[in-house]
Amino acid sequence: MKTTALNAETKFAEIKNNKIAYRQIGNGAPLFFVNRFRGIMDTWDPLFLDSLAEKNTVILFDYPGIGSSEGELPLDVIEVAGTVPALADHLGIDKFNVLGWSYGGLVAQAVTFQNQERVLKTVLIGTNPPGENAIPIEQVFFDHALKPINDLEDEYYLFFEPASEKSRQAAKESHDRIGQRLERSLIPSTMEVSRDILRVRQR
Repeated sequence: MKTTALNAETKFAEIKNNKIAYRQIGNGAPLFFVNRFRGIMDTWDPLFLDSLAEKNTVILFDYPGIGSSEGELPLDVIEVAGTVPALADHLGIDKFNVLGWSYGGLVAQAVTFQNQERVLKTVLIGTNPPGENAIPIEQVFFDHALKPINDLEDEYYLFFEPASEKSRQAAKESHDRIGQRLERSLIPSTMEVSRDILRVRQR
């Protein structure tokens, strides 16, 4: 049976005395997916993962203390970024690509600058450079992102264009694909974790 995003086995790497959860699918150049704000391995759209896995070895992981990983999420994004090269070492990977979304984009940038001899390419999605935001985060983000549990209505505003029926339909289709494997209890839901991540984004 072909390994896909929906059936890939969750494995664990021992990193800094914590078990870090990860999965691999596909073949090709290693591509680490770095999670968004409140993201875990299963909040990526499986269609997106499987599409990129056709020409890449897609590697998913949960941050320390998030999702299925042990430990505590560091407040310093530089420390969070250290998980990627450590996991690469565990997997016997020398050079790799990184893809970061939102908060994960900050982590991916830190990975790139800390490991310039190892990172081949960096893909940044919906993120900003480290440091103070030139454009403040809109209130609508906080209204939806900080709810203990997000639903489809929140996703319309967080990831899509709520005024577009086509975009709302795409949101529903993505939501349903993600829901095939997602265990929502693993998504960070405490206000403390959310505030810690947002403090990092706004520095």
